[in-house]
Amino acid sequence: MPSVVQPMQPAQSVQPPAPMTAQSSPTFQTQSFAPEFNYAPQKPSNKNALIFSIAGATAALVLIAGLITFTRSASPVAVSVSLTLVDEVCYDLSWGYFDIPGASVELEVDGMTLGYATFPGYGDTNYLGCEFSATFYGIPSDGQMYSYALASGRRGVITKSREELELADWSMDLTIG
Repeated sequence: MPSVVQPMQPAQSVQPPAPMTAQSSPTFQTQSFAPEFNYAPQKPSNKNALIFSIAGATAALVLIAGLITFTRSASPVAVSVSLTLVDEVCYDLSWGYFDIPGASVELEVDGMTLGYATFPGYGDTNYLGCEFSATFYGIPSDGQMYSYALASGRRGVITKSREELELADWSMDLTIG
């Protein structure tokens, strides 16, 4: 059997595009190339939560340690010393007390000299006699033993404990005579 040949059909003609004129404008179809964003809230990773937890705990410990250190540190005090020459008149002292007016005095705390002061050149009269006074400022209040002496060393050393000075409102009142 012979094969049947089908006649060819004329091809459909393709129209060429219309020429561009000043009144016509080309139409373009645009595509968006922007990535798609997912705006749903994301759960934070455990790594960040761990870092913030450690940082917060460290800051809290540093704050607590600072408060303990600040509240435990001893505040400085002013220690006043007075030396009364019993039965002496300030304008006419006996020869044995020539080293008292204008004398340098020193204060030691736990064996370390922390302050120097000077008695006035003229004492104050009180009911006991003639009193010379000096004040030491900025002395730490956490020492155990406080010692007072004339810088010449001629009159000896007077030592008091912190408890004794606290009871006496940080004052050493001494008498000679």
